[in-house]
Amino acid sequence: MLLERGKERARRLWGLSVEVGIVKADLETERDDLIDFDKQIFPDESWIDCLEQEWFQDILEAWWVFVGDVRAGCVVFVRGINVNKAGFSIRNKRYLWIASTGLLPEFRGRGIGKTLKAWQIAYAREEGFQKLVTQCRVSNARMIGINKRFGFQERRIYPGSYQNPEEDGVVMELKLR
Repeated sequence: MLLERGKERARRLWGLSVEVGIVKADLETERDDLIDFDKQIFPDESWIDCLEQEWFQDILEAWWVFVGDVRAGCVVFVRGINVNKAGFSIRNKRYLWIASTGLLPEFRGRGIGKTLKAWQIAYAREEGFQKLVTQCRVSNARMIGINKRFGFQERRIYPGSYQNPEEDGVVMELKLR
């Protein structure tokens, strides 16, 4: 139901016809698969190693993205993390952080990112969050543009948040209610 609403919103906004399936990952049994997959998407820098930290387990959610029967990407949320002037604050239950939206290169440029963004917003609303927060490289004009089209506002620049190459991140936020 939630997936269908996200897909419908994407179709309505952009006329997309991409058939995307989203299936919740089982972190107990699929953690290593997620880490390996994320490294395929982001070979120079994978944040997902935090999956190995036990304290993180109760606030993390991961979803597989399928195009047809092919595993094309993954989405990872962290519940309760916000960005403030001092950096990250943990355990603000009103916030949902989009920690990763990754697609394999052969699936990029086909409207799937927009479909996923629509789904992420629908999911956050369905789960009762007040704000949806995300971050990307300041050079990632495509993702910044997608976020802005969905109503995200730039909140701050987070210096040195990326390596390989080193680059600042732009933190963006969408108020859901």
